[in-house]
Amino acid sequence: MQNYFNEEMLNAAKEYLNHIVGFSGESGQFILSEHLGKWRLKNMVLVLSKAQKWVEDNEMETKVVPPDIFMPLIENASSTESVILSDMYASLLVCLLAPQKYGNIHPSFPKILYNLSSFDAHLLSSLYQGIKYGNFDYATKCYTLEAVVELFKVKEFDVLLSFQNLWRLGICDHKTLGAVIVENRQIAYTGYGWSFANASFILKTS
Repeated sequence: MQNYFNEEMLNAAKEYLNHIVGFSGESGQFILSEHLGKWRLKNMVLVLSKAQKWVEDNEMETKVVPPDIFMPLIENASSTESVILSDMYASLLVCLLAPQKYGNIHPSFPKILYNLSSFDAHLLSSLYQGIKYGNFDYATKCYTLEAVVELFKVKEFDVLLSFQNLWRLGICDHKTLGAVIVENRQIAYTGYGWSFANASFILKTS
């Protein structure tokens, strides 16, 4: 989903925010206009708009999200204009709005997403889509460093740095189920990472 922004979307997002988040008193109506800066504000509105569109297009029944759960997610989302990261934040918000369809997500997921680069996200998405398309067991499929270099046409150092971040966050392991580690040059989803991916890739990414 591409990132488009205008004043009409801002007003709609303010109205939708009061509908989906259980703020006390009138605090909700000020949250999008309180000295956040146009860039961060735009990023927040885009995530809200994407989540709202997905929920409404799919005619989902939603629940009210507590502010202490919503605010860390939307504040983290305001710090990026990356399309794929924005889509992932919107996906997590959709999960919060419709847990009866997607299940509950771990509160750490927005923080995990905040620690990903756009390349990390594209790498995870590519591995995820391949596993889903082939109907594979996530624990048995991996990306090697050499395969990623060839697939994304990037430097080996940059791929290794991304691998290290994904290992650090606990999203990926160094090896597939039952395999022997080979010089720490591959990634495979952990159980935690697979749950994170299922929650983060609901919206189709670009």
